[in-house]
Amino acid sequence: MTTAPVVPSTATSGVGGLSGSAGRAAAAADRRRMMSNAEVHAFLREKKEEDQRTWHGAEFQQLLTVQFEALRYLARTPAAYQDAETLAAFNAAVAPFGLTRAERLMLLNLRPASAVELFSIVEEIGERLSEEQQEQLLEIVQSTLPFPSE
Repeated sequence: MTTAPVVPSTATSGVGGLSGSAGRAAAAADRRRMMSNAEVHAFLREKKEEDQRTWHGAEFQQLLTVQFEALRYLARTPAAYQDAETLAAFNAAVAPFGLTRAERLMLLNLRPASAVELFSIVEEIGERLSEEQQEQLLEIVQSTLPFPSE
């Protein structure tokens, strides 16, 4: 099962003017969050040109290679066709289903096409969602998350 990476942000100071250990804890919480494959793809695309201009030497070559391979992989997935508006529309459409953040993230990244796939993504789906709701959820995934190869 694919999960989104936890990526640190560029924030380095306390959040909201907090100082001391409370500020450090708040800053640490702010610096890490789960990202969808689409968000990782967008981030890597933005960083690609900047990094190629500023990163030189053998120590950065491996990092650039990993970045290139990740972009190449993500370009062949639905993440390449998702943008901020798509993600917002998807989240609004699935809000009534009471899914956790992790479940929504897996739906975005995996883009299930069958009830069997839903069972591996949504915990206790048989108890939480009726068969009709499961079908509705699959329809939302297919209609709001574009993937041109279909």
